[in-house]
Amino acid sequence: MQYYTNNMPSYRTTETRAATFVEFAATNYFSEAESEFDGLQQLVDDEYQLTKDTLLGEDGNPTPEADAKAKIKSDLLLPRAKLLAKKDAYAFTKEIIEQTASTNVVGTNKLAVFKGQALLRGLNPVDSDYFNQFGRIGTKNPGPDGVKTAIDVSAEANSTAFRLTLEEPFPNEPLESKDSWFFMGLEDVKSSEVQPYIDVKGRVESGYRRDKVRELLREAGEAFYLTLTNELSDKSKSFEQVVTNAGYEFIAIPEFDIQTTTLTNFKAAVSLGTIKNTAFGLGEGEVSEFIPSGQNGYIVQLVELKEPSMEQVELDYTNSIPRIQTQMRLGTGGFPDWIQKKMSESGLMNEGQEKE
Repeated sequence: MQYYTNNMPSYRTTETRAATFVEFAATNYFSEAESEFDGLQQLVDDEYQLTKDTLLGEDGNPTPEADAKAKIKSDLLLPRAKLLAKKDAYAFTKEIIEQTASTNVVGTNKLAVFKGQALLRGLNPVDSDYFNQFGRIGTKNPGPDGVKTAIDVSAEANSTAFRLTLEEPFPNEPLESKDSWFFMGLEDVKSSEVQPYIDVKGRVESGYRRDKVRELLREAGEAFYLTLTNELSDKSKSFEQVVTNAGYEFIAIPEFDIQTTTLTNFKAAVSLGTIKNTAFGLGEGEVSEFIPSGQNGYIVQLVELKEPSMEQVELDYTNSIPRIQTQMRLGTGGFPDWIQKKMSESGLMNEGQEKE
């Protein structure tokens, strides 16, 4: 129980909310949009002639003419249809807010007015499942196939819902999505709370075991580090001898440089990149402290540090000039001390500056 008490924030639920949505879908306004569109069929025919060779189905074959023209027609009508949907969505929003503005209409009564007015207009209020501030908003009730579907609202609906209150459950404006407008009303709020121990007992026990293993691992690693440094100080034993005598695994790593990404026969519980980062912070012959890594840990000894030949420095520098110049202009890069020294000695630094 002490572990549970100390880690209560980990077992806190996030606040979730439920809402009711009414959709003003652009597709419901296609007939009205078409009646206002002069010369629509001619535009569809002309567009088809221009694009028919590029209209391909998923199988790579040309889209049948009827299907292609239907898609072109839909694309032409959509902007006007969505504008008509927006007009009705704003009118509905204004009416609901005005009807519920009275101080006598509060809380669930406001939602009742909203749903009632929607049904009178032939609109279908859809209740959502509980959702958080960033997640998908789905339907409360499953469809005929038994599956809960997503409500096609934008991410704006989440942030809007979390600004509403049960006393004032409506936004001042409808919400836009890809092909629709929505009006929403906040239905319910589930506040964040710490889950009872009995409900998260499995997570608590698993977390305790995981953290205990890491604690014991760290203690063992730090203790061995002290032993290692003490035994290496008298120069009578090698790093490998001390490691193997203590019963730990010794891994000899082939020679690598800062650009190495893979090594043949390198099998370790930690990544090569992690070991490289540690090794390049050491001096020759130095050992790192014990570094935990997941369910494992490691200590690195840098056996030998080889500086590159001047030929290699020149080649690497020449190949890196475009990238380095960009980094220097942006103030995002620089050279390690050792390469600056070598380039300065050879005159490469001045040469690079002159070329820029």
